[in-house]
Amino acid sequence: MRRRLALIVLVLCEACVMPWQKPPPPAALKLRAPAPPEQRAGEIRIFGHELPEERAENIRERLRKTEPRILAAYEKILLQDPYAEGEVQLRVDINREGVVAEVEEIVFDVNNATLGERVKAILREVEFEPGTEAYAFYTMSFFPHPFEVLAVRQDFEGESPVLTAEILNRSAFRLSEIAVTVRVQRPDRAGPIRISRRRIRAEFEPFGRRTIRVPVTNEWAAGQYSFLLDVRPPGGDAQ
Repeated sequence: MRRRLALIVLVLCEACVMPWQKPPPPAALKLRAPAPPEQRAGEIRIFGHELPEERAENIRERLRKTEPRILAAYEKILLQDPYAEGEVQLRVDINREGVVAEVEEIVFDVNNATLGERVKAILREVEFEPGTEAYAFYTMSFFPHPFEVLAVRQDFEGESPVLTAEILNRSAFRLSEIAVTVRVQRPDRAGPIRISRRRIRAEFEPFGRRTIRVPVTNEWAAGQYSFLLDVRPPGGDAQ
């Protein structure tokens, strides 16, 4: 009985990963990697043998969901290196189990190595549905201040005064939320007398523009004030 129990424990332990052991690496793809496509910022190209369109779209959407995290990581890097910018094209190898087997640099034209490593680390964590092997080529461009405030109008006639602002997304990223900083200024004062920060949910397409409404207090609306807006990705609230 003891021998049989010991044999069962031995078999089970062979299939286990002990705390001091590293887990086995993800299974590599058997499918040969295709030649990289042309670089186009914001584009995700999916390749595979007899790859169903539904799976390709699922992969594309899962990768898109990483964009807020990637931009947040970039904004943190900008705090240390305000001149970090450039373009990368990465190949994400996705095996049959839906696990990222490898993230390969195809083009790396960025002046900050930490940015590239952080982006690759985020992409390695993405989980996909099991299915056909696939290669995803993801091209990203990074530059400070991806949002441009085109116009700001004061809409103070109603019960709830707001600033109406037209915002241009100059980046190739899709975002569903932005961080807005409002600086309230008075003609007789050099600097802002009040600074307000808030998150606003708004769908921004790559290179698209969108009108947002930023609430202000009745006190601000009643006085002779001017307003300066700064818009950033949600992970990079202006200081």
